[in-house]
Amino acid sequence: MKDSVGGLVNAFKLPGPSSRETAEAVRRAAREKKAGHAGTLDPAAGGVLLVLMGRCTRLQDFLMALDKVYVAELAFGVETDSGDAFGRVVEATDRLPSGVRSLTRVLPRFEGEIEQVPPMTSAIKHRGQPLHRLARRGEEVSRRSRTVSVYRLELLDWRPDPLPRALLRIRCSSGTYIRTLVTDIARSLGSRGHMSFLVRSSVGPFCASDAQLINDENPPRLLPPSEALAFLPAVRLQPADVRNVVHGGLPDTIEIPSGGRVRLLDPSGQLVAVAEGSLTARPRLLRVLMRPGDPGSDAP
Repeated sequence: MKDSVGGLVNAFKLPGPSSRETAEAVRRAAREKKAGHAGTLDPAAGGVLLVLMGRCTRLQDFLMALDKVYVAELAFGVETDSGDAFGRVVEATDRLPSGVRSLTRVLPRFEGEIEQVPPMTSAIKHRGQPLHRLARRGEEVSRRSRTVSVYRLELLDWRPDPLPRALLRIRCSSGTYIRTLVTDIARSLGSRGHMSFLVRSSVGPFCASDAQLINDENPPRLLPPSEALAFLPAVRLQPADVRNVVHGGLPDTIEIPSGGRVRLLDPSGQLVAVAEGSLTARPRLLRVLMRPGDPGSDAP
């Protein structure tokens, strides 16, 4: 059977199920054959999970690269091996922040480009094995630090008793580990801490306020591929150019900004492909979503 074009669902993941389980629930509710998600959320976390279905799963990389916004709680006094409330306690301390001002003084250190060592509970692979699988077996391996960007770090709330807790809003690049960030913030104050709460409030233009809770009575609404990538500029193709692009060609008449990515749409607004301009070479096709035989693909 020919696969469907599919689409994107801005799903609200509840704490408990894994991101994979949530994506499967959305797939079943939408009666699609294939599904994936763009950016894992911890099982205990909630918030925006972008679920892609059908051919739209081929757009995953473009959505994974979007900036994220999280709301996280930093609980002082205890550090765990996982960096969250579900890990094994590795250190407890009575050295706590002297007050909210001590915290606000160090937060600017964690804005901009920072170095992070991925936690053992991450999905990064070591010799073909995800780190979280090794961690479940009690294994620990060395990990290289990586550069991530924290664009904004705000203190939303501070509760001093019985142990200090800080509610933070973080706008960051893809690949930022929030549990590592809060652990490092606590250490910078001479204390210890862990992430006790996490919600992803947005991924690029997709917000939690628009996310769908998926259940038997609330089937998912799919955004078509052209809307899933609405954050990219659009270029309308002539009917003859559509056929050319579907077969892997990129006509010289199509103007693409150097170093930029664009959506190539057919005259009806359907997504045909994603293309990228270059400073040193000809523009190139990154993904071709429309296939020969699809409506509008074989216009003369």
